[in-house]
Amino acid sequence: MPIIERTPPMSAEAERCVLGSMVLSRDAIWTVAGILAPSDFRYLGYNEIFETIISLSERGDAVDDLTLSEELKRVGKLDQVGGMETIIGLWDTVPTPVHAEYYAKIVLEKSIRRRAIETAVQYNGLLYDEETDSEETVSRFVADLSSIFTDRAGGDMRSAQMLADGLLSDIETAQQQGNAIRGLPTGMEAVDRLLRGLSPKNVYMLAARPQLGKSALMLQIAEHNASAGVPVVVFSAEMSAEQLAQRSMARLSGLPIERLTSGAMDDKDWSKTAAASAQYSSLPLYICDRSCSQVDKLCAKARRYVGEKKAKLICIDYAQLLYANPKQTNRVQDLSDVSRKLLELASDLDVPVLLLSQLSRDIEKRSERKPQLSDLRDCGSLEQDAFAVIFIWRPDGPQEGVDNPTCQLLVAKNRQGRSGFVNCRYNGPSFTFGVAERRHEDPVTSHTGGDDVDWGD
Repeated sequence: MPIIERTPPMSAEAERCVLGSMVLSRDAIWTVAGILAPSDFRYLGYNEIFETIISLSERGDAVDDLTLSEELKRVGKLDQVGGMETIIGLWDTVPTPVHAEYYAKIVLEKSIRRRAIETAVQYNGLLYDEETDSEETVSRFVADLSSIFTDRAGGDMRSAQMLADGLLSDIETAQQQGNAIRGLPTGMEAVDRLLRGLSPKNVYMLAARPQLGKSALMLQIAEHNASAGVPVVVFSAEMSAEQLAQRSMARLSGLPIERLTSGAMDDKDWSKTAAASAQYSSLPLYICDRSCSQVDKLCAKARRYVGEKKAKLICIDYAQLLYANPKQTNRVQDLSDVSRKLLELASDLDVPVLLLSQLSRDIEKRSERKPQLSDLRDCGSLEQDAFAVIFIWRPDGPQEGVDNPTCQLLVAKNRQGRSGFVNCRYNGPSFTFGVAERRHEDPVTSHTGGDDVDWGD
């Protein structure tokens, strides 16, 4: 039987028990509000009753059959929901409001099934239409299906009371933890002191001119978390997975990549390489280097990796190679669309996104070459949407012939802390950032602090 001819999943009894529990118990109201949205109710008028109960409770008014019916009458919706008889019938059928969460989960399960069916029906015609791009259509289909699980009711309706309770809990946790980071670590103690780690739902931008180690630092952060058992997915629109793996092997073994790729190694080198290979192969690290430029396809794959592999960190290399609409002629607007989708991805999946960005060569035309946030003005809203922006900068210039040139990681924007910089060295042949001695001429002020990196995997 065709799917559209069958009765959609629903449970009138569960929906009535949910609403009845909310009328009988104020505690049940907030329990249910964190699970369901008005759109989760199938039966006519029940969504209106749900919204009215929430409205009364947020105003601090009593919720019972009388106040509920009077409020519905005031807004002209009492007859629409079935009159006073419907209101009285709600609480009359509830076994106990203590089970409100259980009733709500039944309603949510039916709602998820209906939305999945509606999505499948929506794409049915598109998938039969051979003039549409199959890969793009399937990617959108997967993304829309994934959004069913991430678009939860509690995310789009939270009262000030609920937010205040959560914030107090966060503050108490922060007090107990002291200076401990509250997100995923970068592996750089000094950077983590500034950022407090990479926190979920946020986009972090790592930007620099070419050849300064953006991809190397991204991989180092990814490997540091993967070494701790945190699944990480890396999307590379620039280099192949094999190239990234070569860089990781160079870093983990401490050998120059030229020696690895040429095979000119002695027994000691082979021993280091074997140990690095064993370490690398054990990491929960997943690299995708295909169809990564179109942001909708990237997001669909990210949702799948988070669902299947339980990925907790998404890394993307790099912003300027991404696009939202191939027909968009305004590049700045297109990058703004990319930024919006990545921000939604981080928020929906509850993971941090580390996004690389390349600075334009205009920075080299001015006397002061230190990167500034204004250097990202051609990146659409990427800089505005980013939770933090980190630049890689070499104050002493190219430093030709220097094995481990000094550089700084500049935290130029930080929405939840101070800005500052961290001194470090970058070993290009092994793609490794490491500790640097503080130089006396490094400026340190009360609002822009310099610190030395102290990290080891």
